[in-house]
This record gives sequence, C-alpha cells and structure tokens, in this order.
Amino acid sequence: MDVPRIWQRQMGFLTTHGDVHQGVSGSHYVLFHHNGGRKIGVSWLGESHSNYGYYGDKCEIYEDEPKRQKDCVKNTLFDLDSKIKILRDQTPNGGFYPIQIAVNGHSGQKKYRQQVYRMNFDAKSGKYIEPKNYVLKDIDY
Repeated sequence: MDVPRIWQRQMGFLTTHGDVHQGVSGSHYVLFHHNGGRKIGVSWLGESHSNYGYYGDKCEIYEDEPKRQKDCVKNTLFDLDSKIKILRDQTPNGGFYPIQIAVNGHSGQKKYRQQVYRMNFDAKSGKYIEPKNYVLKDIDY
C-alpha cells in the first residue's frame, strides 16, 4: 500500500493517568507524539475531575441545617468526565489530526452535557493546545 508522505513518519500513542488525593480525583489523557525526528512530545489534556470524596463529607457537617447543607453541595461539588475522539476527517496540523473532547457532568450549578471542545496540534510547541475555556484545563488533584 502506498502511504501518503505526510503519514510515513508521524505516529502517536494515547493513554490515561489518574490519581486521588484527600477525596479529590482526576485524570488526564496523555498523548505521546513522534514526528519522525529525535523528539517525542507529550500532551496532557484534562479527562475527568471530581471532589465528591472531599466535599461530600465536608458538607455533612451541616446535617442539622438542611438548607445550608444543600447550598454547600450545590455550590461546591463538581464531577466532570469526558470522551476523546480523533477527528480523522479533518485536516492534520504538523502531521497530527485534531481531537475533540466532549465533557459531561457539573461544576457547582453549571451543567455540561456533551460540551464539545476541539484541540489542534501545535507543531511549534510540539503538543496539543487546550482552549482557554476548556473546563478541564489545568486541573489539579
């Protein structure tokens, strides 16, 4: 099979990394990309984030004050998850296809239902760039 020249040297690998600290959990998509040169790039993109294990217990201190407990839960809890998709039908940048991440869940009272974010590969920096408004950008857990 004759492979187009642009695809002969580019390849990548996708995995995830996650952890939990004091009831706050999170995970990242970890994309390794190699353009045929000597450097292997890596992109860390937020995948999921939840603080139910921490604030769920913390809000229990208001068990004698139901309204205050409800407000605590409603205003401080977040639970977000996502699914990633490689957009193979789009034009590649730097030899790599753009990706799409769809987010579901909530952050406080704000709900996310299949909220789609598109990320392109930046050849200059050698990684995928999260949009500024990406709800899972720069998560810490």
